[in-house]
Amino acid sequence: MWKVGPGPRGRTNVAGRTGASRRAGAALLEVVLSLALFLMAGGAIAIGLENTLGVAGRLRAQAQAMDLAVTKLSEVQLGLVELKDEGPVSFAEEYEDDRYAGWTWEIVTETEENNELQEPLTRVQVIVRHEPTGRMCRLVHLLAETGGLAGGAEEEVAP
Repeated sequence: MWKVGPGPRGRTNVAGRTGASRRAGAALLEVVLSLALFLMAGGAIAIGLENTLGVAGRLRAQAQAMDLAVTKLSEVQLGLVELKDEGPVSFAEEYEDDRYAGWTWEIVTETEENNELQEPLTRVQVIVRHEPTGRMCRLVHLLAETGGLAGGAEEEVAP
């Protein structure tokens, strides 16, 4: 218990505490406040790290969707995949690889007769979706009857 009466120098505070006990209480308060600030800083760092990892995951999925769409369009241009409406088809089943689980592709074609090149063009849309997350990438190209690239390209990536 606290000793009531004069302290080492003869001074006593209102509650009967000496100067030494006040200094000990101030040190304890300082430690508690430092610990609280440390925990708040740690929480802020943890939240920032979680957000960063989430953004990195979304960017990785977006890049993978674009890579798969370019791959499928290249297969169409090389004649490995027939130029017709098709899909959705699972990449995992087609490539027999579980790394592509949840990814599907779809091809939508449309013939465009009115153009300046005087030859019919086929507008090819390759749509890649990741079903679990709802991510989608749409790659659009115009192909000439010969199968080559005829004009501009349009890319759309949806979150």
